[in-house]
Amino acid sequence: MTRLGGRATSRFPGEMVQISRWCCCLLVLCSPVHAGLYSPSDQIFVLSPQNVEPVLVNSTAAVLTEFYASWCGHCIVFSPVYRSLARDIREWKPAVALAAVDCAAEENRKLCAGYSIRAYPTVKFFHAYSKADSTGKAFKASSHDVATLRHRVIDKLENHQEPWPPACPPLEPTSQAEIDSFFETNNVQHLALIFEDSMSYVGREVTLDMLQFENMAVRRVLSSEETLVKKLEVTENMEARVFYSYALQRLPGVVRSGKPPPVNVAVLRNNTEEPWRPFNSSRMYMADLESAMHYSLRVELAAHTLIRGEELTSLRKYISVLTKEAAEWTGTKAERRRHLAEKTPGEPHSEAGNDTRS
Repeated sequence: MTRLGGRATSRFPGEMVQISRWCCCLLVLCSPVHAGLYSPSDQIFVLSPQNVEPVLVNSTAAVLTEFYASWCGHCIVFSPVYRSLARDIREWKPAVALAAVDCAAEENRKLCAGYSIRAYPTVKFFHAYSKADSTGKAFKASSHDVATLRHRVIDKLENHQEPWPPACPPLEPTSQAEIDSFFETNNVQHLALIFEDSMSYVGREVTLDMLQFENMAVRRVLSSEETLVKKLEVTENMEARVFYSYALQRLPGVVRSGKPPPVNVAVLRNNTEEPWRPFNSSRMYMADLESAMHYSLRVELAAHTLIRGEELTSLRKYISVLTKEAAEWTGTKAERRRHLAEKTPGEPHSEAGNDTRS
């Protein structure tokens, strides 16, 4: 599983002692209207128990999926990168799509457990026509560089098991024999040849960039094809993906084949009966404490079928910290009440910091 920044924000036993004092504070920062990190305009499928099966099971496209928690610091930092990747490869959607699921949402708890998610964010690659019991392949998302992530998507596509995604064009280098007979077997108006070194990704990127355009085919040719290089008088290889894609999309007769299918995004909303009360993000609220306790003990702890050794020791330390904090907080509260009662006896008092939210 992928862990950004070297450590997973939410891997329960190892980190819970360190985060026990501040994990509650993160919860207050979550938007009351949209609890997740992604919106319908991000070109990302937002998964839920209702739509996960048609997106990840037996899909004709490969799907890169991020499992995250909306309160997770690493997830929040990674979310702009994931959005940028989605925009960068939006033209690849018939062959590969991006999805995300918020494991912090109560309704997604069993979903994430079913995919063996223990750390956030975890990114997995699901091949086209994945079976119902597939939990995806680990995808290394430690880099925040979009180009690096884009190249890793291509690597996963090229290592794709059969059957090949039907919308995905061939990504392997072409040969002179194929080019000589290309127009006899392909009904397109233009054929673009991109000459490149074997380590270059430009040819494959442009091939996928043109996936949604008709009357155009793209093939990559390795510089080692000396006969073709000499015949077509190729003098240099230019690493210019954006230039190639822009120029090819504007050739005569090259038209978009149609809009990609709409992204089925489930927007999480606050469905409480009462509206949210105004709150100060710099203060600690009882509702945050209760939410943190619920999540750590009912969700994070429940994700582990067996706890022993160092993990059990960490759990015991975490419980000890919670017990100590509760005792100190209760004692401080009682002392404050006693002090207020002695100062102005017989009058009711309100205590700051004891607010709750719906």
